[in-house]
Amino acid sequence: MTTRKTSAWLALLLSCLMAMPPVAFSDDTELFTTSANPNVLLMLDTTGSMDTSASGSSVGELDGSSPSNSRMDILWKVVYTLLNADLSIPGPTAVTMTSRLDRARRWGSSTVDTSISTARQYQYVQVTNITGGTWSMLPNSGTVQIGSMGTAEPMTYTSRSSGSPYRFYFSTAKSFLYNHSQGTTVSYTTSTSYSFPYPTDHTEAMSSAFLNNLTTEDENILKARLGLMTFTTNASGTSIQINTRNPISSAAANAPPFTPSYRGIWNSVTSYAYASGGTPTAQALRAAQGFFDTAYNPSQVCRQNFAVMITTARTRWGGWTARRGTATVPITIIPPGHSTPTDGPADRIRVRSPGTTP
Repeated sequence: MTTRKTSAWLALLLSCLMAMPPVAFSDDTELFTTSANPNVLLMLDTTGSMDTSASGSSVGELDGSSPSNSRMDILWKVVYTLLNADLSIPGPTAVTMTSRLDRARRWGSSTVDTSISTARQYQYVQVTNITGGTWSMLPNSGTVQIGSMGTAEPMTYTSRSSGSPYRFYFSTAKSFLYNHSQGTTVSYTTSTSYSFPYPTDHTEAMSSAFLNNLTTEDENILKARLGLMTFTTNASGTSIQINTRNPISSAAANAPPFTPSYRGIWNSVTSYAYASGGTPTAQALRAAQGFFDTAYNPSQVCRQNFAVMITTARTRWGGWTARRGTATVPITIIPPGHSTPTDGPADRIRVRSPGTTP
């Protein structure tokens, strides 16, 4: 997969960690053409610096946290584009927006009821438990459903409020077939279509449409057994938080469908990839050792191991850099320097700063 228009500060480091000779590959596809499908650890920087704005073309607000087009938003897009190996676009899906009956104003009266009665007529119905963004998706006039099961009925409105309080207005006195108590569901179903093979906003990123768009077909194309790690610290920087969200067990299948699945990887991104804390990059590299040790299976020979780190490419936690100083040059991962391939567990990870001798 080729990442488009990433900012200069964002390093996508695809490096061999261990179990490979120090030779160059002619292209990226050769990473995934060994006799045993490779283990690839996605290492995601979820530190506070990932929440700053990025330059270049906007990717949208994917993580749901300001600012828009942050480094974290780009991380989300990078990972989804990698997982969606067939570049498929989710098909149109039905989307149901729900709210709750709050109150209704009687027709020709200032009286407001907290429930709807078949014995009365109404001027407007007010709902709650809905966000401004969802409310704005409703048509200015149309039909929603109020109630459920045997008491469900259509409620056609002639206009709606532009924002809170959220109200459906009727141009003539509105009667109802059933009584509806406060808290009754008011819902609207529409069809949503998509234009790109990656999410462009937070709603799309969190949707089942983009989640379910990741299938075994993507795994068959990429042919990589993926795992995922996040790394950061607590807010005060006193505790390192490095978590392997999706480990690969030694008994995991060599061929698709993989465990963890690509869908499971994306679930972890939307659950855990949010920016906060410091940047323990060096410690994360050391922790990657355990991931590959866990995934090691002596019966599946000639398996290669790789790591993809998406990061701000600098470490700010505890003075940990490759030179044990405060330099802000990127830390890169280099091969351990095997002279021949090895089928054993991962060797020790070594790091260096660019321009230095390994």
